[in-house]
Amino acid sequence: MLCAGFFSGCSPAGEQKSELSGDWIEVSADAPFSLLAPSGTLSIKGGGKDSITGSFEGPGSNLIYDYGRYSDPLTARADDTDYNLQELEIDGKQARLITSRRSDWPTDAPYFIGIHFPEIQTSGNGGVRLTIYAQVGTRADYATVERAFGGIRFTK
Repeated sequence: MLCAGFFSGCSPAGEQKSELSGDWIEVSADAPFSLLAPSGTLSIKGGGKDSITGSFEGPGSNLIYDYGRYSDPLTARADDTDYNLQELEIDGKQARLITSRRSDWPTDAPYFIGIHFPEIQTSGNGGVRLTIYAQVGTRADYATVERAFGGIRFTK
């Protein structure tokens, strides 16, 4: 199980609060962004070659990120069951929130949720993107992960 059951106290993406509520904290990535997550969540550096990769890990969770020029735009998910795409703005950046279900995934985590920022910044080699995703156990878990996504903040 990658993310189910870890997050609690859900609220919709894009929620703006001046203070963190409950046991949620800001967790910095090994890249120029952070997100809100339950207390005890750690940022784990990955082994990306052409981008900055890693995960946010806590008890029963794993949100995987890829920050770079070739981050997955999540467009291949359109063929998944119950595919849904929502256009958002988070911390002044345009994003796409994707949810879907896959019957060929483990029964304890058949749901997908991911967010893709198609342009965080421009560079001489092309735009820098960010993708973060997880598999979750229930549709209800979407709201919790959305809260974490809504708390993404970029270094200015």
